[in-house]
Amino acid sequence: MTYQYFLLGEDTPVRVTFNDKGQKIGAEIPSREAGKLVYNHGFLDKVYNNDVSNFDEVTKITEDEFNQKVKERLRRR
Repeated sequence: MTYQYFLLGEDTPVRVTFNDKGQKIGAEIPSREAGKLVYNHGFLDKVYNNDVSNFDEVTKITEDEFNQKVKERLRRR
């Protein structure tokens, strides 16, 4: 599996998972309630179809940036 990382707005990190054939198979976001990443496939549309009505923009970020944003988001529990 491979991943791409995105930031929606200023503080919603999204990790998109691809299978070995390069097909999108899921999206994960940090959940404050669960205290970890959770699957939320609705974010695939937000990232790839620009369904960002609740967010200013979608920005592609690095894995390190994603990990930092996840830590920040989970710390706000």
